[in-house]
Amino acid sequence: MGLLDPCTKDGRVIFLLPWQNGTIAGTTDEDCKLTFEPAPSEEGINFILNELRNYFDKDISVRRSDVLSSWCGIRPLVIDPKAKNTESLARNHVINVSDNNLVTISGGKWTTYRQMAQETVDTAIKVGNLLPTNDCLTKGLLLDGSKGWSPLIPKMSLIQDLGIDPKVSHHLSATYGMNAYDVVSNAELSNKKWPILGKKLHENYPYLECEVKYSIKEYACSAVDVISRRIRIAFVNVYATLEILPKIINIMAKELNWNETRKKKEYEDCINFLKTQMGMHLREIPHETLTLTEDEIENFKKQYKILDSKNEGFLTYNRVAEYIRSINNDIKHTELHIIFNEIDMNRNGQIEMHEFIRFMDKIKSGTSNTIHLTKSSIGNLEVDSGHLKKRSGHGADE
Repeated sequence: MGLLDPCTKDGRVIFLLPWQNGTIAGTTDEDCKLTFEPAPSEEGINFILNELRNYFDKDISVRRSDVLSSWCGIRPLVIDPKAKNTESLARNHVINVSDNNLVTISGGKWTTYRQMAQETVDTAIKVGNLLPTNDCLTKGLLLDGSKGWSPLIPKMSLIQDLGIDPKVSHHLSATYGMNAYDVVSNAELSNKKWPILGKKLHENYPYLECEVKYSIKEYACSAVDVISRRIRIAFVNVYATLEILPKIINIMAKELNWNETRKKKEYEDCINFLKTQMGMHLREIPHETLTLTEDEIENFKKQYKILDSKNEGFLTYNRVAEYIRSINNDIKHTELHIIFNEIDMNRNGQIEMHEFIRFMDKIKSGTSNTIHLTKSSIGNLEVDSGHLKKRSGHGADE
C-alpha cells in the first residue's frame, strides 16, 4: 500500500511506496535540462523531506541522513493542445496517424506499456485494414518466470528443500518467480549450519553472489548493469553498494575473463554512476547548517583524530562503543546500537569525521534523537592537551 498527496506547497505530487524493505519517497514534474545522466538535486531532496515531515508525529525526525539513495529520470512531455498542464501531459501517451498512414506513439510510461502496445497495434490494424487472426493477447501474456508461481511457490521450496534463508527466499521468489531455481543452481554452500545454501553479497541485504552470475546469463555486460538494472542495490543503498563493488567485479571478471585494467575501469564507472546518478556525491558533505562554533568544530576534529588512532579515516562500532563505555560502563548494548545508528548517517557501518561533528552539533542543539542516552553517556566533551575529557558539574574526569 502506498500514499499519494497532490496537496503540496507548490502543487506537485508527493508519493510514498514500500520497496525492497525500504520506502521510496518521490515527486514528479520538475523542469530540468536535457542530459544523458540525470542527477538528483539537493533542492529536490529537501523539498521531498520537508513535505514528508507533515505526515509524521512531531517526535519523529525525518532527517537528510535517512536518505540512502536518490535518483531522478527524464520523461519528455508530449505536445497535446488539449492538455491544460504538464501533470496531465506526463501521464498520457498520444498516438498520431500521419497523412500517409504512419502510426506514431509518443509519451507514456513503463507502467502502462501494455495499454500503449494494445492501442498502437489496434490503431495500425484499423489504419492498414488488417485482418488479425485473434484478439489482443497482452492481458493474458505472462511475464518470464510467472508460470506456476504463487506467493508460496517457489518461496517455501527454496527454504525447506534447499535450506535458503527465508528473507533471501522471499527476495528470489518475488524477483525471479519460478526462475529462482535457475538462479540458485549456481549458488555456493554457505559453510554454515543455517542457512545451508547461498552466500550473500552484503550481510544486511538478501542479494546472493549467484545472482551476479545469473545477471551475466541475462546479458549484463558491466558492473553498473548488475548494481542498477539487475539486483537493484544501487537504488537501495549507495554505500552498501560501494562495499560490495569489489566482490561483484571479481565475480564478473572470473566469468567474463576480465583483466586488471578492465576491472579498474568497471570500478571507476560504478563510482561515477553512484556519484552522478544515484546521489552519492550529495552525501559526502552535510548540507545542514551547524550550530557549533569554529573553535568547537576544531576541538571535535581533534577528538575524532584521537579516537581514530590508526588514522583510518573512520571509526568502527567497536571503537565508538569502547569510548562510550569508558565514560559510562553501565550503558546497554542496545543503547550503544541506537547511538551508533544515529551517528552513522550514511549507513555504511563506519563513522566518518563529518558524521561525528554533525552528531556533536545535534547534542549541543538538543536535536539528537538519542539525547536521553547521550546526555548520560557522552555529556559535554572537550579536548585538553590531546586528551579526551568529559566535563561535568564537578570538573573534568579523564
